[in-house]
Amino acid sequence: GQSARGFCEARADPVLGWHQRDTDAGDLHRLLLSQPSQPSQPALAASHAGERLLQPYARTQPNQETMVKFEVKPFATLSGTDKDDIKTGVEARFKHNDMVLKVRTDDSALRGGGACDGLVLSAKKAGAFEFVYDVGTHGTALTFHSSAMVGDKDVGLKYMGKDSVLEGTVSLDDKNTATIGWNLGQGKPDYKQMNLKWHYRHDDKWAVEPSYDFGKEAFAAKVIHTLDDENRITAKYDASANTGNLMWSNTSIGGPGLLRVSAESSLSDDGLKSMPVFRAEKVFDIEL
Repeated sequence: GQSARGFCEARADPVLGWHQRDTDAGDLHRLLLSQPSQPSQPALAASHAGERLLQPYARTQPNQETMVKFEVKPFATLSGTDKDDIKTGVEARFKHNDMVLKVRTDDSALRGGGACDGLVLSAKKAGAFEFVYDVGTHGTALTFHSSAMVGDKDVGLKYMGKDSVLEGTVSLDDKNTATIGWNLGQGKPDYKQMNLKWHYRHDDKWAVEPSYDFGKEAFAAKVIHTLDDENRITAKYDASANTGNLMWSNTSIGGPGLLRVSAESSLSDDGLKSMPVFRAEKVFDIEL
């Protein structure tokens, strides 16, 4: 998208303090002898004002913050070897300043679903709110973002209306970040409505994120290893579901866009005897 270019006009300031009186030939002669090469101050001011008026209009550079950005992101997901395990779709994104509007659809309608199946609309304003509407299922999700000062710490607040969950996130130092979640939709307050997540960044390559759900009395953990600017490995363990997941992310293979390849397996005795569930997804970034 192109942004309108603004124009600014230079205007001359009024020249003040001009006083005129009658002069004779002697006054003129003395003036020329005393200042043969320097014009008077009123003359300089008038000259500078004239120069400013004669300058061409100055065209300002386009303000990058007001430009509209349009992106198209086709995607393909592979979750098996059967033809029904391949799903394709596209996401269109319109961005203006910190407001993002997205339209996402997949091929569910072509596989015997309803005309609106797979169509999702969303609007997001960074640091304020996010609204998601699934047209096919008529499902809605609304998330609010805010912040509050607690002591000398800035606590980020996030409320997810679909699940009635309030989260508070605080950065303790440059390595440790804590997040506390509270489920507000389960009657009177109780500690079992809480969940706790801790993010520890060891260095630029390694990070660990343990979490605990008091309601499920279940522990989960995630380890993130950044190989380089384009590759990342993430390992997850979920005690509640008794599953393990290993995912590789890449941003260059197949062109610009995120490629994710994952393998998930049940950690039960029977699950360990079967093949993991493999899944691959590629998003193609096209910026217009």
